[in-house]
Amino acid sequence: MTSCIDVCGLALAAERRPAVALDHVSNRVMWINDERVFYAGLLGAMSSRTMGGWHLYVALGAPIRISVNGAAWQTTELAVVPPYQAHRVDCDERLIGDLVIEPETVSASAWPAFVRQASGAVAHEPAFVRRIREFHAWLCARGRGQPPSTAEADAFLFGQPLAPRVLEAFRHEKMDTTI
Repeated sequence: MTSCIDVCGLALAAERRPAVALDHVSNRVMWINDERVFYAGLLGAMSSRTMGGWHLYVALGAPIRISVNGAAWQTTELAVVPPYQAHRVDCDERLIGDLVIEPETVSASAWPAFVRQASGAVAHEPAFVRRIREFHAWLCARGRGQPPSTAEADAFLFGQPLAPRVLEAFRHEKMDTTI
């Protein structure tokens, strides 16, 4: 599947500074459906949080700091937090990107290795960080009126739609009631 997301000519939020402050309202966006959430907005008060989805935090400006399960703080451009892991996130610039994926919607084998094998800071994934930043720019510029489907977003971000869990695949099958 190809993605409908065309980022040609779009400037990333960090590239638009100093003309537009990173925390300006034009950089805030939320895309949400039953399977995915992308939040680019202000980071609230730092507190420990435990959530049920996979969280892929991306710095949209200054690097982020993350602590998972009370471990030492790590500074990074990308952090992965598996479901139900207590964590704290901080950033010098309050704007942060967060891709949330409901774990019951994705087969464990579909995850890229950097997601499956990480908890906390992820190093050496500049292409993924760039795609998240481009996705953010696209949503701010064009995505509000015509949001992408889950498959289109996955194709853009991960190179292909993430395979659903078997139970999720059955949910989309049509039941044969002629028996």
